[in-house]
Amino acid sequence: MFLSKDDILGCNDIAYKDVSAFGGTVRIKTMTGAERDSWEDSLVGEDGKPKKDNKTTFRASLLVRCIVDEKGNRVFGDKDAEALSRKSAKSLGRLYEEARKLNGIGKDVEEEIEKNSEGVPGEDSISA
Repeated sequence: MFLSKDDILGCNDIAYKDVSAFGGTVRIKTMTGAERDSWEDSLVGEDGKPKKDNKTTFRASLLVRCIVDEKGNRVFGDKDAEALSRKSAKSLGRLYEEARKLNGIGKDVEEEIEKNSEGVPGEDSISA
């Protein structure tokens, strides 16, 4: 059976997964296409090259877009990525892996960011 435009636009295709972290339960969701585009755009500067500070907040920048409350509303704003990145690496890692899998983000995305962030001439740090 082929789906119609109304079938596609009317279906609820946002998935959720509850993950144990930070001593409680954190809900992760799939991003919409627009949210995914916004996240990917946030990783690249105006020159088309990866932003230098991506390695610092890469995981957190995804998580702030995927962590939601019980009603599906985002818990964090985009600008909260830096603060979130200061939390436990173990908890962030567990949440990131679930968000990555749920959103179909391959390890190649992270590897590409890391590769492009290395060896910036004349700079010893990747943070701004």
